[in-house]
Amino acid sequence: MKNLFIVHILVLIVILTSCVTKDSPQEETKQTVNSLPLSFGKPEENQQKPTIKVDKKLLQGIPAKELKTCLPLSVHGVSMLSPSSGRSLVEGITITKTSAEYVFPKGNMKITYMDYAGQAFSIADRYIIPKNTEIGMDIQKIILPHGSGYSRYSPNEEMLNIYCLLENRVAVEIEANGTEEWFTNQSSIIELIQADCIVNKLKNTY
Repeated sequence: MKNLFIVHILVLIVILTSCVTKDSPQEETKQTVNSLPLSFGKPEENQQKPTIKVDKKLLQGIPAKELKTCLPLSVHGVSMLSPSSGRSLVEGITITKTSAEYVFPKGNMKITYMDYAGQAFSIADRYIIPKNTEIGMDIQKIILPHGSGYSRYSPNEEMLNIYCLLENRVAVEIEANGTEEWFTNQSSIIELIQADCIVNKLKNTY
């Protein structure tokens, strides 16, 4: 009887040992799954951003003082205010900029030239006519001898914006605010862009 009791005890110990052995791997697996990063299973968050092309051959934009000479000295009889200019260094490429303002009885205008040189690929999309037009906006495509772009006119805001890119590197932006009648005339505004002057300056920067 005593021997039978000992046998039962041994069987019980074997069964308990077996249960413990089976549970351990499950706990390890559970911990391993919980230790995975939160982004696991979301590949869209792990994808690399597209690389922006940079042309290392074009390291220098047109000097700002040279760009300044391509700004119109007067617009519709109004002389430009003191122009501003500057430059910035991005990934070893010097981007130059100049702008001037013109104040009229019923509004004001600002003309800006920016030579992005070898960084032009990074901003090219800004000067392509948008596919989705905004409600209340009159958007028209612009074709120039040395480039293209578009105009954006908002009658409610009394604002006209022009965005053009010359020779795939020099950006031209014009902003007109106010109620001057000729502000709504796209052709009249485009004529202010001194495209030939800018392109001639480019010959010294290639």
